[in-house]
Amino acid sequence: MISKSGILFDLDGTLIDTLNDITAAYNTVLTEYGMENISREALKPLVSQGSPYMIPLSFKVKLSDPAYHSIRDKILKQYQAECSQRSQLFPGIRELINQLNAKQLPWGIVTNKLEGMAVDLIERFHLSSHCQVLVGGDTLSTCKPDPAPLLYAAKKMQRQPVELYYVGDSSRDVLAANAAGIDSITLTHGYNNEDLTTAEYKTILIDDPLVVLEYIYNA
Repeated sequence: MISKSGILFDLDGTLIDTLNDITAAYNTVLTEYGMENISREALKPLVSQGSPYMIPLSFKVKLSDPAYHSIRDKILKQYQAECSQRSQLFPGIRELINQLNAKQLPWGIVTNKLEGMAVDLIERFHLSSHCQVLVGGDTLSTCKPDPAPLLYAAKKMQRQPVELYYVGDSSRDVLAANAAGIDSITLTHGYNNEDLTTAEYKTILIDDPLVVLEYIYNA
């Protein structure tokens, strides 16, 4: 018996491990500014917070500093040039997507990544043909943890929030899903560094992506 009629995914840290490409882009620009490079592991806990959090910590600038926007644009340009060169699907994701497609269960993506970059990334990993909706960080005027992108995606899929799961990897994903009235699943292979077992977060923690199917089909 099916318990849900659709599923939405986060992208970075959930479906695709993009951290190596993000780290490479940051280090190229850090080198340009004569600053010490940052390791993948040092950058990992910052990724889910986005550029407004990552850049000030990495480059020692404030959001109000004119240099912030210049640095951000250089990182985005560098990342776009190398997007997916070092990235890969997390183990089990290809099998999960294939099974969803085989069962004709609609799915989509809601990410804080710029929409154009997200489209390019899923095309490179041959995920775009069955993706029914993709909402990027610039699709609307707001992004996660605001619930609006998830509600927008649900409407595009012609589903009520209660009919969906949202699968992510970070506290922002959980908070957005909770606020949208969508049941949350968190894959532990991602970039989250917060304790999601506290009462603030309502989510199901899963180590293996294929276990998602058990929740969808009431196994």
